[in-house]
Amino acid sequence: MSAKQKKAEKAEVNVTVTEVLQEKAKQSSNNIKNGKEAVKVKLDGKVAIKFTKDYGYMKAGKEAIVSDLAYDIYTKAGVVEKI
Repeated sequence: MSAKQKKAEKAEVNVTVTEVLQEKAKQSSNNIKNGKEAVKVKLDGKVAIKFTKDYGYMKAGKEAIVSDLAYDIYTKAGVVEKI
């Protein structure tokens, strides 16, 4: 296997906080219309994750504890798994 083939898969950094929050707002609006509870955005929650792909300066295999919002962003990008 060549050095290029050994490199971890790199994901394109293309997910923004604005996109994630707009999705949550849309979901919340739909919930309210259907008599359900609004979606809550927790700013103090923490999630333990492991990167499955290189993403920005984060390398595949790196473990971290991130905020719920960061977890949502990384999940949407498809680059993490919860540990």
